Amino acid sequence: MVYFIVLVPVAIVVAILMLRIRFRAEFNADNRIIFFGLGRSGPEIDFIAGVGRFRLFNYELGKFAVKRVPRNFSEAGDFAGTIRREAKLREKTAGQAWSIFKRSLKPLYNFFVSLFKATVIEEMKAEVAGGFDDPALTGSTFGYYQAAIGAVPALAGRVNYYPDWMGASLSGSFKMSVALPLYRLVGSFIRLLWQLPLREIAKMAIGKKKGASDGE
Repeated sequence: MVYFIVLVPVAIVVAILMLRIRFRAEFNADNRIIFFGLGRSGPEIDFIAGVGRFRLFNYELGKFAVKRVPRNFSEAGDFAGTIRREAKLREKTAGQAWSIFKRSLKPLYNFFVSLFKATVIEEMKAEVAGGFDDPALTGSTFGYYQAAIGAVPALAGRVNYYPDWMGASLSGSFKMSVALPLYRLVGSFIRLLWQLPLREIAKMAIGKKKGASDGE
């Protein structure tokens, strides 16, 4: 009984870690869909229908409206002003900040490289048809495409370009699904925390917070 109580949580944790963080996008004449979640669970946004869906193991649990938020440049200006005011409150010197940045650069680089290597392309399909008013320019573009396919054979069959010799035009479709095993993300993140100068970063953050409190 004791072994069962211990093994069940361990098995659940292992099963969760084996899931993949997945990003899927599909853009063409009929669909504008983006999905981001764990395994088959997570939010899916359909921009054409204006609807978002919560999915659990690919089953729809609920919907929410998707609204476009226009850019407000006046608010952007206020935000930039706030950033500038906060920057003036820093008590740490630029030399210390640069030292922390240099020590953090390699761990961050290794972190993102490890995630890139662990990412799996489950599906990728892109088709582009187009051309220019000048057929010579269309031919040059098609030549660059052929050179890219030759340099990266993995793109063959996944990315297709169809030149239009009749004139200027552009159309196409795109579909992609990439996934990252959760255990690889957790392992890389733990390694990153171990390598980062967290004590120096914490000291700088505390100094910045203290400066902000004194300025209020």
